[in-house]
Order: sequence, then C-alpha cells, then structure tokens
Amino acid sequence: MLKKTYISWPQYIKALNKIVEHFQNSTEKFDVVVGLTRGGLIPAVYLSHALDIPMLPFNPHCLHADGSPRED
Repeated sequence: MLKKTYISWPQYIKALNKIVEHFQNSTEKFDVVVGLTRGGLIPAVYLSHALDIPMLPFNPHCLHADGSPRED
C-alpha cells in the first residue's frame, strides 16, 4: 500500500505555481485545462486562471471501461 504524503496549502500552491511556470515557459500552447471531477477541479481552476485559458470538467465515471459513454 502506498504511503500518503500530506502537504500544507502553501506547499500545494507552490507546486501549482511550478506547473504554471513550466507551461508559461513552454513553446507549446494549450486551448483548455481539463479537470477531473474526482479531485482535479481545484488545481484545474487554479491553472486555468493562472494561464488564462478555459477549464472543462471531465467525469471519467460517465464512461464504461472501453471508453463508451454510459447511459443516463
């Protein structure tokens, strides 16, 4: 079993800022940030604001294992 690592909010923001800096210094440009609905929305919104690009939520649980959509 993997051991959990706990970080403080300031450490979390510092890590996100490193990601922002990486993408700001990249020659590759992106149109959107995709945020997973199970734990990925907060960092996705942060990155979206920092990089000034839209964020789209994605719920991976709305798909079957083969990638086909589940029915409502």
